[in-house]
Amino acid sequence: MMDNFPMRVKKVLIINPPSIIETIISTVRLFMKKKIMDRISIVSREEILEFIDADQLSQEMGGNIEYSINNFITYTDNIYSNYTPIEFKTVRRKKKKNNKLSNSMRTRPTKGESENAELSQE
Repeated sequence: MMDNFPMRVKKVLIINPPSIIETIISTVRLFMKKKIMDRISIVSREEILEFIDADQLSQEMGGNIEYSINNFITYTDNIYSNYTPIEFKTVRRKKKKNNKLSNSMRTRPTKGESENAELSQE
């Protein structure tokens, strides 16, 4: 199964997971390729700065970004107020009429022909 799993993820960070998740990941590691499991790391909040720049993290995660839900709502409201929706037209294709017989209908042997074919094969 793992040979057919297309993956483009460079790193997956699991931050302060419960102990049951750590146990599950340890078990799954036995069945996955080393390359994939090397991309999954369990880290604490202090260790996350080794992987992600502080300017890309919220203050809650130890970074420098000041985040509040009110700022987010204001930001998204500004986007939607300046957004012009795109109109999509539905295009219906005409069905093609096929007057030709299908291959299965053209080559059906009659009852007598199929019996003769079976006898000739023996």
